Amino acid sequence: MNFLYPKKQDPKDMKSSFIEVVENVFENFSKSVIVLGDIGHFGFKRIWSKKENETRYFNLGILEQTMVGFSAGLSKAELYPIIHTITPFLIERPYEQIKVDFGLNKLAGCFISVGGSHDYSSLGPTHHSYNDLALFSSIPSSYVYSVSNFEELEFSLNDSIKNNRLSYIRMNRNIHNIDTSSNKNLNLSTYKIKNGEKLTLIVSGGRIKDTIEVTELLELDYSNSVELIIVSRIKPLNIELILSSLNKTQNLLVIEDHGITGSIYQQILMNVPLGKDFNHYCLNLDNNILSGYGSYEELSSRYGLSKNDIRKKIIEILKK
Repeated sequence: MNFLYPKKQDPKDMKSSFIEVVENVFENFSKSVIVLGDIGHFGFKRIWSKKENETRYFNLGILEQTMVGFSAGLSKAELYPIIHTITPFLIERPYEQIKVDFGLNKLAGCFISVGGSHDYSSLGPTHHSYNDLALFSSIPSSYVYSVSNFEELEFSLNDSIKNNRLSYIRMNRNIHNIDTSSNKNLNLSTYKIKNGEKLTLIVSGGRIKDTIEVTELLELDYSNSVELIIVSRIKPLNIELILSSLNKTQNLLVIEDHGITGSIYQQILMNVPLGKDFNHYCLNLDNNILSGYGSYEELSSRYGLSKNDIRKKIIEILKK
C-alpha cells in the first residue's frame, strides 16, 4: 500500500480531541474564552472548577442567539471567544446574529460545532446540518474548516486564534486514522495522503474514513490509479495542490457530506483556469433535504454517500 503516512492503531475520538485541543489553547493564550451551549460542559471540569477561570469560562445553556451576542461582546473587549454546541444550533439557528454581530462588526472568534451533516442520524432532521459550511462561508473574511481527526482540529484552532480570525470549525464524528504527526511542516488545510496517476480524489469531513478504506481495497485491482487528497479548510480553499494533481490525472472526483451549494466541488470548478480541460464528478448531498432517521450508515446509503456508492463511482471513472 502506497499511502504516504502510517495509520494510527487507536485514534482519539473528536470529543477527546476537542477537550485536549481547547484546553491547550486556553492555557497558552490568556485572551481565549470558552463559551458553551451546554454541550461538552462536563468535559471541561478541570477548567471551570477553578475559581480563577470564572471570567474565562461560560456555559450559557440552550440560548444560541444570546450565546452569539454575548461572545461578540467578549470579542469587542479584545478577548477571543471559542464558541461550541451542536452544528445546527450553532450555525443555522443563530445565523443572523453571527452575520451581524461578528461579520458586520469585523470581530474575531472561533465557532466549533460537533455533528456534521447526519452525524446525529438517530435524532432526525432537526439535528442534521448540510448547509452550515456554505452559510458561514458567506460571511466576508471568514475561514471555514471541516475536520475529522486530532491533528486537523489542532491545526484549525491554532490557525484561527494565532491569526485572530473569524472562523468556523465543523468537527465530524466519523474520524479517520491517518497519522501526519511525523511531518511538522505539512499544511493540513489541504494535504495529499496517496499518490496516483489517473484520478484526483478530493475528500472532506465524515466521508474521509470510508473513502480511505475503499481506496485501499481498490488498490489491488487499480494500482497507483487514485491520488487521494484531504481538504480540512474549505474557505479559503488551497487550490494549488489540487490543480497540480489535476494536471497529471485529468480526472476529478470530490466526495463530501455537504450540499452542492458552497461545496468544495463548486469552489474547485470556480477556481480552475478557464479553458482547462478535465473530467469532473462529485458525490455529495446535492441539495436534498435530509429528513430521515436511522443509523449513520443507513442515511449515507440513502443519500448516495455509502462506501459502496464511493466504490462504484471510482470504478466507473477509472474504466472510462
